[in-house]
Amino acid sequence: MWIGALGVAGVDDVLERATRPFLASHSGCRAITDVHRNLSDEQLEGIAERGGVVGVAVAVPQFLDAENPSVERAVDHIEHVMATAGVDRVGIGPDFIEDYFQAAYGGWVPVPGVENSPHHAEIERPADLPKVTAEMVRRGFPEHDIRKILGGNVQRVLHDVMGNPRPAR
Repeated sequence: MWIGALGVAGVDDVLERATRPFLASHSGCRAITDVHRNLSDEQLEGIAERGGVVGVAVAVPQFLDAENPSVERAVDHIEHVMATAGVDRVGIGPDFIEDYFQAAYGGWVPVPGVENSPHHAEIERPADLPKVTAEMVRRGFPEHDIRKILGGNVQRVLHDVMGNPRPAR
């Protein structure tokens, strides 16, 4: 199962019903940035108890910190998920949508209950992702944890839930 951008009640409903691991693909931590689209510590723990992974939305300024959507703030969210749910329960869910919103709408589309940020996220596109790795290295994350965060944890959940693909014929 995958949950993307659900509010509080939607995440709670999924947590009530889920029997298998799932991905909260692009989220933040409400303890750091208090918007209803971010996850509470209780929700982080619930996702962890089910074997799921929280993908930190490193490219969405409103989820990181509307005034300081920096790579440092993104890694603050990663560290909070690690402290609350464990290193095996965190990943990157960048949600690279700003270019699309700029082209289609001339800017971010308003999200009810979330104030648009006057700032761009420091991580705006895939080419910026090495900044996240560099910040984790700067903070002393072990290499095996960085590998988990950058994709290993998500791959594990996808494998656990979806299994091995059939060999090509």
